[in-house]
Amino acid sequence: MRETDDFVEDEVSLFDLWGMLRGGWRLVFGSVVLGVLGAVAAIAFIAPQFEAVALLQTGTVSGSMIEEPTTALERLRSPSFLREIAVEVGDSAWVDQIDAGVQGRTLVAKIQKATPSMIEVRVVTGSPDSSKKIAELSTARLIRRQTELASRVVAKVEFDISVLKEKLGKSESDLTALSKAIDPTNVKNDTFSQLSLLTSLRMQRESDSFALRQSIYALENSLLPPLTQPARVLEDIFVSNKPVFPKKGVLLAMGLVAGLLVGVMLVFVSGAWRLARARRSVGKSPG
Repeated sequence: MRETDDFVEDEVSLFDLWGMLRGGWRLVFGSVVLGVLGAVAAIAFIAPQFEAVALLQTGTVSGSMIEEPTTALERLRSPSFLREIAVEVGDSAWVDQIDAGVQGRTLVAKIQKATPSMIEVRVVTGSPDSSKKIAELSTARLIRRQTELASRVVAKVEFDISVLKEKLGKSESDLTALSKAIDPTNVKNDTFSQLSLLTSLRMQRESDSFALRQSIYALENSLLPPLTQPARVLEDIFVSNKPVFPKKGVLLAMGLVAGLLVGVMLVFVSGAWRLARARRSVGKSPG
């Protein structure tokens, strides 16, 4: 029965734990106060960060995207692109970060899952004006690059249209000549085989001219919206009036919870230490 008695003595009931907490409420309260004060200090000393958000629609030509959104995204993330922006806005600290291989969280871009042709650009800096300026510069540079790429594709389509129009002109000229040749007053030897051949040729030229007109119409329309649209920012760049970091409510809640947990842990540790010391004292006492 000795082992059972020792086991019972070593058990700590919930009532005992509650008693420890009640006895150490000052320690818990003090820890909570320190946690909250620490959160308040963090809020006071951490520099506020403001965010600007831009939604960029990539450009299309003839119904096809000028470049894959992933390519545009990688361009936005490239150190050379970011460094050019940092130099232009005069942010030497950001330039030093990029040169050191640390891009940081100043500019973050991602593709919208619901609409893969859209890129969301988020810029976080110490002031609303700086965040907006970086968002404007980065999107403007990307739009300018896509405009350059689009101009080459548009030039190719316009060249194809000019070639087709040249072919159409020749086909219509041939059609006019065939129509005159089929005119009975111009046919010297009015035989069936000659008229049949000329009529067949005219029908072929009419079919060619119709196909050419259709192709020209399709290409010309492919250069009009919605099949062809430039890259653009869909809405005005949104800039937060309040800091996005630090979040006061979150920090206060974290300080409160952390202080509470630390206080409870300290109460239990100190209680266990006192209990262990008391048992050692009892074990050392005579008889």
